[in-house]
Amino acid sequence: MVNNMFISDFILAISCGLSGSTHCLGMCGGIVSAFERSLPQDIYLYRKLPFLFLYNIGRISSYLFVTLCCTYGLSNLNDMLYIKNWFTFLEVFAGLLLISMGIYIVSNFKLMHSLEKIGVPLWQLILPMRKKIYPINTLLKSYLAGCIWGWLPCGLVYTMLSWAISTGNIEKAMTIMLGFGIGTLPSMIGTGILAERFIYVYQKYQLKFISGAMIITYGCYTLYSPIIKFI
Repeated sequence: MVNNMFISDFILAISCGLSGSTHCLGMCGGIVSAFERSLPQDIYLYRKLPFLFLYNIGRISSYLFVTLCCTYGLSNLNDMLYIKNWFTFLEVFAGLLLISMGIYIVSNFKLMHSLEKIGVPLWQLILPMRKKIYPINTLLKSYLAGCIWGWLPCGLVYTMLSWAISTGNIEKAMTIMLGFGIGTLPSMIGTGILAERFIYVYQKYQLKFISGAMIITYGCYTLYSPIIKFI
């Protein structure tokens, strides 16, 4: 039963990553395109792919690191303070954030801009580290650059992180963030290769409405469990 729950959350998190790809294109597409252009332009595409892949693996590694630290820390805090229904309230918060994120993707809801400002001070501290990595001429540097990129303030990442933490289980939380990271890979790696084409398709077919509606649905799904507990 537990394994089935992990699998369903993993698949749902992948779907969230895929659904949020339009947001990723708008926010990170330029970053990935710039990274691709920073690589030697005289090398073939198949030689660029490992750099792009490790760049994204570095990003996902940062997501997992933050998830591990936050879930472990909050679990211990819960044990020390004996706060009743602590994680149930976090589930409600995560569900509301998912719904807000879906609305943001569709209509540029300003709440998400405020949420992203939370991580700006930390991002400004981490950003100068990039100078020590460039030029990116090795796979290790590509991975490390991705690790730095993973700290970029992002409402979608914060939303998924809140969902992961709300489970109160380190393994489940890590599974959710890993699934989310995997879900974002197609658009992020694809953007590095075919940036202009991705943006054209995104604008032509207005994919933000589809992805926004799906994330709102996930938010309602997340709210369902804690609401049932209170009823």
